[in-house]
Amino acid sequence: MKRIVYILSIVCLLMMTACDVETSDNGDLDGFWHLQRIESLTNSTTSESIILNQRVFWSVQSSLVQLWNLQDQPIICQFTYEKDVLTLINPCLFDRSLGDTPITDVEKLKPYGMNEIPAAFHVVSLNSESMILESPVHRLYFNKH
Repeated sequence: MKRIVYILSIVCLLMMTACDVETSDNGDLDGFWHLQRIESLTNSTTSESIILNQRVFWSVQSSLVQLWNLQDQPIICQFTYEKDVLTLINPCLFDRSLGDTPITDVEKLKPYGMNEIPAAFHVVSLNSESMILESPVHRLYFNKH
């Protein structure tokens, strides 16, 4: 009986040490964000109606952001988040079967509020329900789902 308990203890111990739990230090940034509107900081235009019709989303997890809407192929980016600055880098068309294709044309990123590669945003506000990001050109408003 002691031998069985000893063997089961060793097996359980080995099983617990064989797995790593991946965690994220992103806080409220992690999650599924719906882009509500984009305001221009250079003029007085707002693209709220266009954004709502396209249903633009950002999905943040670990060190990746997936950008997508209902019409286009998803885009995936790596990101850094330090001292209230969110920087999206290395955008690629998300296609696991053919391989992710790097994006070099910033026009494909404009519907998501990005005007340059890499795209840096100041995090104006962030909580468990909403987020406001600001670039030199735009202010982006998000609700969390």
